[in-house]
Amino acid sequence: AAGDLVGRRVLDVGCGSGELAAAVAALGGRVAAMDACPEILGRASRGAPLGVELVRADGQALPFRDGAFDLATSVLVLHYLPDPPRALSEVFRVLRPGGRLVLADRITTEEEPGRGEHLRIERLRHPRLPRLHAAGELERLLLGAGFSLGSVEDHTWTLSLERWLRGLEEGVAGEIRRSLDRRRDGELGGIALEGPDPLRLRIRL
Repeated sequence: AAGDLVGRRVLDVGCGSGELAAAVAALGGRVAAMDACPEILGRASRGAPLGVELVRADGQALPFRDGAFDLATSVLVLHYLPDPPRALSEVFRVLRPGGRLVLADRITTEEEPGRGEHLRIERLRHPRLPRLHAAGELERLLLGAGFSLGSVEDHTWTLSLERWLRGLEEGVAGEIRRSLDRRRDGELGGIALEGPDPLRLRIRL
């Protein structure tokens, strides 16, 4: 989706532990990997290759000049931010004219009660999760920030339920299992449990 990265100035918004930034650098990009969490940046710094600059910053107030980057990436970050419109406007600001944003995020359904139940389950894992966007909302946010839409692709992230529940208290994990089991083999917003174990999460790129 990003195209040729050689020599391009790339901002990774919400870099996490740095895997995406490292991959972009390996393909020739010059990367500023940004995250607001010092602990996460500490983990990223241990494996950061040449060509990656780590920056602690708020995604809703980027410390970069207008037009500083050719490309921005944001993967599984937007639904965690308190103010997504502001964050996307900031990304738009720091991209040069004609620059591109490659964004991937979790999505849910427009419909109730599936949407509310999906968010309830996700908040059992992350109590401070502000929201989950439906696909149409995600597109409206991008257009509202000044972007035009290029390619739009839907993907499924499949992983084991145990991996998804790892680290949760037993009671919380049990409540999530029961909630998903009631809708086994059925779509619940943007999440579904298939068969004995695989969990499917919807991603829009």
